[in-house]
Amino acid sequence: MIYPRLIAVAERAWHEDNWEKIENKAQRNKAKHTAWEEFANRLGKKELLLMDNYHNNGNSIHYRLPMVGAKVVNGKLIANTEYPAVKIQYSMDNGSHWLDYSTPVKISHDKKVLLRTSSSNNRYSRVTQLDIGQE
Repeated sequence: MIYPRLIAVAERAWHEDNWEKIENKAQRNKAKHTAWEEFANRLGKKELLLMDNYHNNGNSIHYRLPMVGAKVVNGKLIANTEYPAVKIQYSMDNGSHWLDYSTPVKISHDKKVLLRTSSSNNRYSRVTQLDIGQE
């Protein structure tokens, strides 16, 4: 559970970002948000993949996969996760079959949808359940 949080701690401890020097609060918050987006993308696209591929004497790094956030808008499932490059999967048959999510998906109003994230080496996050009874 310490990973990938430890990467964020290291990033903050050894790196002074440009947004820290901005006096104007609105500009600083905007720059901080941009820095977070860059960090989250780098983590999802590069660092998690490195951890998936790390092996030392039969040991590997098991990191926390982020859960999925989801909602239904106009009859379509919209999902995202904390790190943009992490793969999202969904199931509409109680987990028997999982499909990769990439764009909003049309959903029946009488369905239960299960969602999870997946690593490149086929590890999975905890499952999020979305009941579609009401929008």
